[in-house]
Amino acid sequence: MTRNPFNGMPAIPNRLYYLRYRTAVPYRYWNDITDRTRYRRALRSRIRRTFIGDALISTVFIGVDCGPPGEEPLLFETMIFSDIESLDLYQVRCATHRQALAQHWHAVTLYKQTLNGDR
Repeated sequence: MTRNPFNGMPAIPNRLYYLRYRTAVPYRYWNDITDRTRYRRALRSRIRRTFIGDALISTVFIGVDCGPPGEEPLLFETMIFSDIESLDLYQVRCATHRQALAQHWHAVTLYKQTLNGDR
């Protein structure tokens, strides 16, 4: 097990991340998680939030790799919370900030199309 050279704390698996300038950066050591500055940075997880009537389309940075091991980490999630049963709890995940924004606006378009009966 790799240890932090500064205080001997054990290294952690690269499945936990924080967001720095729209880029996901893996935590390397347990004490990184307890560091206040990084913890506050991790709390800023909302990427976009759009309200359409009573519906909410939300895109957030999760900070935990939700993908299968060995593949690109899935760190961002877009969800639709609405009263339309076919779209309620719609969920997609992706790896980058840019993909997250694209997925967010795709979800907004999808919701609007469903409202208008185009879908």
